[in-house]
Amino acid sequence: MKKKTDCKINENGSFMKEETILTTPEDGFVSEKERKPAAMSSETRGKYHQGHSKTKVYMTNDPRITRPFVFVICGIFLAIGILTFVLHMWFFAAVCIGTAIFSFVKANKDIDAIAKKMKEQKKSVDAPKTH
Repeated sequence: MKKKTDCKINENGSFMKEETILTTPEDGFVSEKERKPAAMSSETRGKYHQGHSKTKVYMTNDPRITRPFVFVICGIFLAIGILTFVLHMWFFAAVCIGTAIFSFVKANKDIDAIAKKMKEQKKSVDAPKTH
């Protein structure tokens, strides 16, 4: 099994990381958890793969990418909640709307903290040195 990681640090302090995992039949049986590190389902537990595979995993902390992603996902949950509310499925509607609002507030708070930290780091790098 070969892992190749490319990490690019942007000017604003954010990073974009791309990890490529390659497996071949010579590696024997490889755990599904090692092949797909981003898979969070219980379906990967106890499963193994033998043969050729190529998996790419992308990671970033750039607020310009993560914030629109949060808007879209929370918007989808909110739309499902409103639709189920109109269809008189009160409990499911309350769960979807509550999840959308809670996730939106929590994710924005986390993204704002990362953006603030990146801004502070950029100021400390750009600040003129005093002797």
